[in-house]
Amino acid sequence: MVEQGENVALTVMAPVYNEAPNIRPLYEQITAALEGVVADYEIVLVDDGSTDGGYEVLEDLHRADPRVVVVQFRRNFGQSAAFAAGFDHARGDIVVTLDADLQNDPADIPLLLEKLDEGFDVVAGWRRNRKDNIVRKVPSFLANRLIARTTGVSLHDTGCSLRAYRREVVENINLYGEMHRFIPALASWVGIRLAEIPVNHRPRTQGKAKYGRFGLDRAFRVILDLVTIYFMLGFFGRPMHLFGSAGLVSSALGVLIGLYLVSLKLMYGYRYQIGDRPLLLLAILLLVIGVQFLGMGLLGEIVIRTYYESQGKPIYHVRSVLSRNSKQTDR
Repeated sequence: MVEQGENVALTVMAPVYNEAPNIRPLYEQITAALEGVVADYEIVLVDDGSTDGGYEVLEDLHRADPRVVVVQFRRNFGQSAAFAAGFDHARGDIVVTLDADLQNDPADIPLLLEKLDEGFDVVAGWRRNRKDNIVRKVPSFLANRLIARTTGVSLHDTGCSLRAYRREVVENINLYGEMHRFIPALASWVGIRLAEIPVNHRPRTQGKAKYGRFGLDRAFRVILDLVTIYFMLGFFGRPMHLFGSAGLVSSALGVLIGLYLVSLKLMYGYRYQIGDRPLLLLAILLLVIGVQFLGMGLLGEIVIRTYYESQGKPIYHVRSVLSRNSKQTDR
């Protein structure tokens, strides 16, 4: 994260893209929700290349209240980039994220904080009574089931931006593509305590959806990112286990088909021709693919070893240390 002086207790962060009518109500609702709950907080609003005059509203809020931190992009980079910038500029020991369209209710922030105080590292919101049309709800339901099954992180609502994180969870997460929806899954790689609570969801009253629009192009991006997440969670530290297994299976099938053809040749003699049989080509193809997979696994192992050794990255993450001269750090 970007160093910006001393830490504060809480950062509330929202990406903003062409939400000019909603910015000031969002600020007012956040401050009202935190009144008497958290005294030391900041609000980080990331302007993702808005073209509707929203940045001027953000400037006015910053001048009126120094707790409002504004990050302006040169152009629209997308929601994942906005979340990444918000995390980089956050100074809070706890970071709460939400959307700027007022469909997430800032009044739920204290509920997230209360749940976090029970010892969890991440608390995710669940829009149980979602106020969207069926065109958005059905694809979202299917995506939630697919993501939960693939990542092993059981959340009812992976698309809800209303979440609370401890600082150490998000400070080393790199986001790109559509990865913002997979933050709990990415964090699960280092081991987190995750909770989910129902939150209020409100219908949009002003403006149109930008980040949340469903389309085939966005669905394809999410699926490709999900494949990446599956690899990172299961095989990032051991790529040979994935590619090597595929290579061994492919090679074994090629060898078995080859042995089958050889046995036919031995049984029927020179009169039986195998050179023009499709099975021979399939056996050769499987063997070649198997060798390629094994080569990819070896290259992956070399890359991973280079990554860890050059960056000094540990292959483990410590939650707490208890020793004679230290206090318990587990939270």
